[in-house]
Amino acid sequence: MEHHSPSLSVRVLVYPEGDEIVAHGLEMDLLGYGADDRTAEADLVRQISFAASRSNPGLLYSPAPDQLLQRWGSAPNFG
Repeated sequence: MEHHSPSLSVRVLVYPEGDEIVAHGLEMDLLGYGADDRTAEADLVRQISFAASRSNPGLLYSPAPDQLLQRWGSAPNFG
């Protein structure tokens, strides 16, 4: 069986919120949470996978608010 596996490129803003770390996918306004960066980013990947499985483009292509996009522009790059 043939299938197509698309590749996504997502800017991720990682920041503390309370006692958790948030990984915020800016192109799709989805969030992952965890005790550290790695856990939050893994949770974000799960959220993206779930949204993709729903076959609803609106779940994947909904940009984050401008305020977060501006924060991305001023954040240091650790990637």
